[in-house]
Amino acid sequence: HAAEIGGDPGRIFVAGHSAGAHIATMVAYDSARLQKAGIPAGTIRGVIGLSGPYVLTPNDAELDAIFAAPFTPADWQPVQLATAGAPPALLVHGEADDVVAIGHARKMDARLRELGIPVKLVTYPGRGHADVVAAFAKAAPHKLPVLAEIRAFVDGTR
Repeated sequence: HAAEIGGDPGRIFVAGHSAGAHIATMVAYDSARLQKAGIPAGTIRGVIGLSGPYVLTPNDAELDAIFAAPFTPADWQPVQLATAGAPPALLVHGEADDVVAIGHARKMDARLRELGIPVKLVTYPGRGHADVVAAFAKAAPHKLPVLAEIRAFVDGTR
């Protein structure tokens, strides 16, 4: 329905921060769910993940309950769902993120490269979890150039 609201249905990108990055990468890389939903392959042109938990491992009782059997990490880890031919990705992460470790972005980057999927990993030394998304705030002091990175990614993805 992109065209109905003035969008270009040939230029659909998904994006999110933190849990939203997890959701965006799940949407982009879970080809079985996309097919089941009737979304043709190639509809999503790219994915933008900001500070995402791409290798999510339950580490407390609440998460253990949410991610319980019969489900396995292959059901909820985007790093395991990506397959060759999947959309390219821009991954942005603060190296001092103490909410979602930088290792998530590095592992996702490595997996996409292994599959031959174009990926750009942008990291910011000394920056934390909120710093990456704060770049969207008009009044944020010391903003990171996240919006410029996203614009370059979208413009460069065909």
